[in-house]
Amino acid sequence: MAWLYARHPVADFEEWKPAFAATVVPRRKRFFVFAVEGNRNDLLVMEEFDTREDARAWIDSDEHREAMARAGVSAPEILLLEELEEGPS
Repeated sequence: MAWLYARHPVADFEEWKPAFAATVVPRRKRFFVFAVEGNRNDLLVMEEFDTREDARAWIDSDEHREAMARAGVSAPEILLLEELEEGPS
């Protein structure tokens, strides 16, 4: 599994949320959205993909850049993570 980790501020969570929900992400399996320190305009988004190549293709796509612009994302920090191990819940 591969994970896309994106932390970024947004202008307004209530405007960002429908733009994020409307974005079709090819080959994304699931996602999580977190508010950092309870600030709904400082977000951490985790998206799971089957492969690192699938995640990289999304990160590098014009659709991804356009979706972030529509959603009011600024200064994103994007990391591509490869899952090595999972512990018990």
